[in-house]
Amino acid sequence: MDTHLVTNLKRDTARGYFDGQHEDRLLYVGFYFGALHGCLLSPETGAIRSDVHALATFTHPDAAKGYYVGRRDCFMGTPPNECIYRDSELLEELRQIAQDVMGYPDEENSWYYRIGCVPGNLSVQVFPASPEECQRWEAEFRLWQEQYEQDLAKARDAEPEAIMALQEG
Repeated sequence: MDTHLVTNLKRDTARGYFDGQHEDRLLYVGFYFGALHGCLLSPETGAIRSDVHALATFTHPDAAKGYYVGRRDCFMGTPPNECIYRDSELLEELRQIAQDVMGYPDEENSWYYRIGCVPGNLSVQVFPASPEECQRWEAEFRLWQEQYEQDLAKARDAEPEAIMALQEG
């Protein structure tokens, strides 16, 4: 469960295990992630169960959102060969998350979101994007791009007024 994963990673971070000097203390990170998606495989065959369509199931909404965003960003902006984490890269990613999020200790939702992004990125190797996901992501991108262009145009239109106000003031 995502709560188990976040709780353990927060505890390990508070103990200083992600400071780059305690690699031996991070042996359980694989176990934490395994507990998150341990029911993915059939005990009989060892293959992915046919009723499973995601790398993990989340109980916290920010972890679920992070998973979605991590998955989308990996498909939309990262070449497939760069979506594979080696152990050292996963630990480095977790170290960066720990450093970033520890600056905001009261922002528990940030932990869930950032940690959710990791299995989202990892999921692309196991669950290819469906045509529906790709269409949704492309539509979201178009909406974002339109909003960005509108905001940029507003900023350009407002610039001369701001300059004139400064010159008059």
